Amino acid sequence: MSFWSKIVNTVRPASLDDEIAEEIEDHISRRAASLASEGLSPTEARRRAARAFGNSTSIREQGREIRAWTLAGSVARDVRHAMRGMRRSPAFAVTAIVTLALTTGAVTALYAVVDAAILRPLPVGRPDRLFTLTAIEQSQGGVAASAERTTFSVPAYRDFRDALGEAGALSMFSRPSRGEIQPTSDPSAPVELAVTQFVSDSAFDVLRVTAAAGTTAMPRGNAAAAVLSWDFWQRHFGGTPTIVGRMIRIDGKPAEVIGVTARGFFGVEPGTFVDVWRPVAAFDPGALGNRSFHWGSLIGRLEDAATLETVRGRLRAAYSRDLVERGAADSNVNRSAASLIVRTAATGVSDARAGLTRALYALLAIALLTTLIASVNVGSLLMARTASRAVEMAVRASLGAGRLRLLQQLAIEHMVLALGGGIGGWIVAALAVDPICALLSAGREPIRFAVAMNGRVLMVCGILSIVCALFVGALPTCYALSSRQVAKLRAAASSGSRVGFGNALIATQVAIAFCLVATGLAFTVSVGSLFAVNPGFDAHGVMVFSIGADRSLPLSIVEQFQRSVAAQPEVENAAVAWWSVFQGNRRMERVIVPGSKPSERQEIFYRVSPNYLATLGTRLLQGRDFTFADTDGGSPVPTIVNRTFARRYFGTDAVVGRTFERTDGTRHQIVGLAETSYYDDLRRGPDAIAYFPMKPPRWFTLYVRSDAGLGRIAEFTRREAAALGSGAHVIEAATLDELVAGSVQRETLLAAAGGVFAATGLLIATVGIFGFLTFAVSSRRREMAIRSALGAPPRTLTQLVLASVLRPVAAGLILGITAAISAIQLVRSLLFGVGPLNPAVLIGTIIIFLASAAIAAVVPVRKAAALDPASVFRM
Repeated sequence: MSFWSKIVNTVRPASLDDEIAEEIEDHISRRAASLASEGLSPTEARRRAARAFGNSTSIREQGREIRAWTLAGSVARDVRHAMRGMRRSPAFAVTAIVTLALTTGAVTALYAVVDAAILRPLPVGRPDRLFTLTAIEQSQGGVAASAERTTFSVPAYRDFRDALGEAGALSMFSRPSRGEIQPTSDPSAPVELAVTQFVSDSAFDVLRVTAAAGTTAMPRGNAAAAVLSWDFWQRHFGGTPTIVGRMIRIDGKPAEVIGVTARGFFGVEPGTFVDVWRPVAAFDPGALGNRSFHWGSLIGRLEDAATLETVRGRLRAAYSRDLVERGAADSNVNRSAASLIVRTAATGVSDARAGLTRALYALLAIALLTTLIASVNVGSLLMARTASRAVEMAVRASLGAGRLRLLQQLAIEHMVLALGGGIGGWIVAALAVDPICALLSAGREPIRFAVAMNGRVLMVCGILSIVCALFVGALPTCYALSSRQVAKLRAAASSGSRVGFGNALIATQVAIAFCLVATGLAFTVSVGSLFAVNPGFDAHGVMVFSIGADRSLPLSIVEQFQRSVAAQPEVENAAVAWWSVFQGNRRMERVIVPGSKPSERQEIFYRVSPNYLATLGTRLLQGRDFTFADTDGGSPVPTIVNRTFARRYFGTDAVVGRTFERTDGTRHQIVGLAETSYYDDLRRGPDAIAYFPMKPPRWFTLYVRSDAGLGRIAEFTRREAAALGSGAHVIEAATLDELVAGSVQRETLLAAAGGVFAATGLLIATVGIFGFLTFAVSSRRREMAIRSALGAPPRTLTQLVLASVLRPVAAGLILGITAAISAIQLVRSLLFGVGPLNPAVLIGTIIIFLASAAIAAVVPVRKAAALDPASVFRM
């Protein structure tokens, strides 16, 4: 057969069918004529000729395959057949597609977030050539200390930059923080908060970030320069082309906008969108000269011939010098155990991402488990549907369809089903991405990711849909092709038991769903345990106001402000402090007890005013509170310590009158002992805190205890702040309850998302048990009718139905308990106060599942108990 003839036959299948039919008819007619010449009747001769010719349908199919490319046509026919089958069974089609769409969409949406947060390279030139530095040192102390440090001092940055030489270039980025932005140079212009970041002069050159307007090159030594992000430029300045050269105010100081970064660039920290970049020169020069002031992250770019090992070799000596010079002021540095690690920075550096990475991967794994249980459920539906189509498969095989032809038909049916689920999953993912991002940004410190439904996300959705199609169709396809056609016909005629497959599927669904529910319950119990922690203060009714001014305010003015607020009839008490608790800012110092070496830990030193403890509801156990006459100008400085501090350094609560020093030589005398409390993290345990008096601040925090509500208190607080002069104003207002809740944002996210997936898995398992019982009752109607006719009471039939489901459910529970223990152990680092053998989690999950199984069994059990033998026998 020539190439051209095959093309013609492929595009003109009707002519080919007519031609093949004519040839078959010619063969049979010739043979019939030969038999008729031997004396047979025309009818008998025709019958024998057709029988001798064989299966004309099979021969017709073989003729098509030889004379044309039939794959495209057969696939098209199978697709049309699959669509007709779905229209004939709309309940099955909708159930399967919606189930796959919901679970596939959840996985796709979470992957889109993971891609934006963890996997996607920075939108800069050649991100694969970027690197960052990490110091591995013994604990630098402090309640949040870690052996791994990603920030360095400015002197260390300069040493590393010089040592790097021609192997690459190095830049420095401070941690992003919120600043006050005024769109003009007028001090009376409205103030708004924006995320700002200090960067070295060469930062944007190292990153190779282009400018949408002006330039991104920071002028060396110019503290009054600023670069805006494209997004901030559009939102707050309307994208005006005259932005370059415009004077604005940042934290009360004038700055000139020199450029705007390219669209899509939000900084080097996924999870944080920076609005304004400022030069390092704009920061306090006195603090930047301190080698122990680890201020910013370092990001560099490798030259073409350089490697990460080359960089590490060049920086090793500079790092050793930094350790030596830092060791004179920092006696806790163990130089022999320290090392410098060079890592790729292609995806950026981010503290916010580090805190969410494990949580996002855990949620992605939970979503995949939910997809697995959904696939098992759809597979069980396909098993039942395939069993009901046994006669159809047998007839097709008897008419000449080979195993490969049947396999193609079933595979295409499953692929059409998965395609519907994949399209629905993409729609669900597109709708779910924004709520997931909103949940991530629900805390006081919003976490923002540039999530995009890009090609990688589409590829994941497609691959997941194909895998689901192969998974859900494997068992039904094997079942449909495994037996002889006659056996299938007998099985279809007798409604024999096919419960064996169902038992395995139900056990699998129960095991996976149990693991999901147990994990979700563990996350919920973890959040409950965190909120049950006594923080050492009463957050209810406490409002927190961040106050800013153009310059430092005299303590007398701050005292007057505090008294004025406290004098309001709605206010029970008021106090001021430097930073707010549970917002991440802290001052850390080492403690020197007389006769001892400096402590290896750093502890929290917190400036507060009189009535701070009373305002927050922290008990003063011994001694006295501060008065407005107390200052830190003299020696010793009057100090109140909490019980954790007292027992850690003095081994007793009797500490009033005792003294200690800081490493800078400041001497403190303890005048009071406060109850143990937490400063900013409920997970870590009580903090050791030393409270000492205020000094003239430029920014400070006002705490107000009142039942009047945040809006009412904020109104007169803004009025009183404006009366202070010096540009004093309220920057932010929140309740202390909100701040505490925001500190457990990760756990709340896990509990909320884990609960949704757990409920979904439980619902799918319950529907699967219901479907299994309904099928079991239907397939055993004759057996139960005979039992009923022989005198079996309805209770016996009920027990028969329940026994059929209890076995797979029990097997699934056993497997599920084992899987749940392993899963909880894997995510234990994300839990608080919950272990893998937590009885509340395991027993609670078992009770939930038994209740779900009982609910699923109600309708099938009633149907079995109400079975009428006479109606069954008549059928």
